[in-house]
Amino acid sequence: MTKLTIKQQKFADEYIISGNATQAVEYIKHVLMAKGGYISYMDVIDSVATIASAYTTPIQKQASKLIMRYVFGARRANDIVEDMAVVTDREDALVRRWRNKVLKRDSYTCQHCGSTSDLTAHHISYWSNDPVNRINVDNGITLCRECHAFEHRGETVYNLLAKKR
Repeated sequence: MTKLTIKQQKFADEYIISGNATQAVEYIKHVLMAKGGYISYMDVIDSVATIASAYTTPIQKQASKLIMRYVFGARRANDIVEDMAVVTDREDALVRRWRNKVLKRDSYTCQHCGSTSDLTAHHISYWSNDPVNRINVDNGITLCRECHAFEHRGETVYNLLAKKR
């Protein structure tokens, strides 16, 4: 298991204690002011390593993403970590980006039946089985709701997908 640096652990602990992203950002500002507003390349590398590691907790990943967003802004931070991040939350901005890229690549058309309505991005290698490729565009295919449910036939989730029609 990858051990966090003292700096990463202190920030993660603050985030856990507060449970509040606003307070976490204030903490980042406090740290930056204490350093004269400067954040080193090593600080950024530590944050990227935390985000890319399969051994850090979701809260540690969130804390590191906040550092990256503070330094680079949300879009640029996502650009930097997109190819290496191991996401744990389906609501993560990187997952939404992945979905949009899959839909755009497939011309907003179901790749099984040609439908252009009620589309979703389906993970070819399932989310639960392949955390490393959760936001890899090559691991996605655009399907309509009906074809997506068909892909999951025989699985527990099938009934949930089929009922949404």
